[in-house]
Amino acid sequence: MPDQSELDSLAAAAESSANSLNDFLEETGAGRPFDWSEESIIHIDPICHNADLFGDFDQVTLVFGLGCYFGELLIKYRGAKWREPTGEEKQPMIVMPSGREWNVIKAVEDRPDQEEPLDRLTQLYNQIALDEPI
Repeated sequence: MPDQSELDSLAAAAESSANSLNDFLEETGAGRPFDWSEESIIHIDPICHNADLFGDFDQVTLVFGLGCYFGELLIKYRGAKWREPTGEEKQPMIVMPSGREWNVIKAVEDRPDQEEPLDRLTQLYNQIALDEPI
């Protein structure tokens, strides 16, 4: 199990990534900057649906930043924590107070197709925030 300094480092990296994305959104006007309110989760979906328009921003960094922002909102408002990836996992996980684990970065990475609702990630956030099975 990682020690507290490793978890603090992971949380700081996630927050830094989300802040970098936010700076990019503010500087370029490419999307609505995040205000760190729980309601701001609704601004992630439009960015995911239009990710190809972010040509000046590396797509891997974009996805990671959005996933980190998603996770940081769960931490700030729902008592979640980051967990380092283990085994075959490639990204850090969010652990809810109930112990349920979620790969919110992967949720952002799985680009929506035209059939999916435009608020797919908002719906997922609301389900995770309730800490109920989906």
